[in-house]
Amino acid sequence: RKSPTAVRLASREWPHLGTMARTVARRPIFGFALFVAGLVALRPDISFLGKKKEEQTVLPVDEKAKITSILGREVMDSRGNPTVEVELTTGYGTFSAIVPSGASTGIYEALELRDGGSRFKGKGVLKAVKNVNDIIAPALIGMDVTKQRLIDEKMVQVLDGAQNDWGWSKSNLGANAILAVSMAVCRAGAASMQMPLYEYIANISGRPTDKYMMPVPAFNVINGGSHAGNRL
Repeated sequence: RKSPTAVRLASREWPHLGTMARTVARRPIFGFALFVAGLVALRPDISFLGKKKEEQTVLPVDEKAKITSILGREVMDSRGNPTVEVELTTGYGTFSAIVPSGASTGIYEALELRDGGSRFKGKGVLKAVKNVNDIIAPALIGMDVTKQRLIDEKMVQVLDGAQNDWGWSKSNLGANAILAVSMAVCRAGAASMQMPLYEYIANISGRPTDKYMMPVPAFNVINGGSHAGNRL
């Protein structure tokens, strides 16, 4: 409680402060209200109810998650045929992916780019590898590997851009070139988020991550296609 002398001095030097001091002396609740108002002015993150206000979190850009290099090469698959391998490097390490290749392809499938000619009976993939190193890699350097959809759309729709009656055919760069990079990006994204690959894929796909099912084996008993040696 202010003394009469203090109130008179305050009134003389700061008339408005003197009025406030007299009010506080008569009504202590007014002083408490002033205290709360001052606290809120100094700490706007504190609400009137005493609970901290929720702040909008802006995640910083993870510089380590940016692509620093992409290298494509020709390797042999399990059948001894050439296929595309990609090594992609970020601040979290180097991640590789090798494209699987089916023995038979349908008319609705994306184009698997092969070299033609006599080398490996026309199955070489040096054209696809060149597309990875000369076209895809320069366009993706500096991009964040956690932006899977953005990267895939850039490769398919912008860098390749080929379409047919069934959608994006990937016939310019080759589906094998695009897929190799996309798979490596996915592995790098999982590492940057410190997640197992299966959890990361569920996460970016918008699938629940609280329960998982173990893969269920499936077997072909009656088989067909180019690799089966029959007319099915």
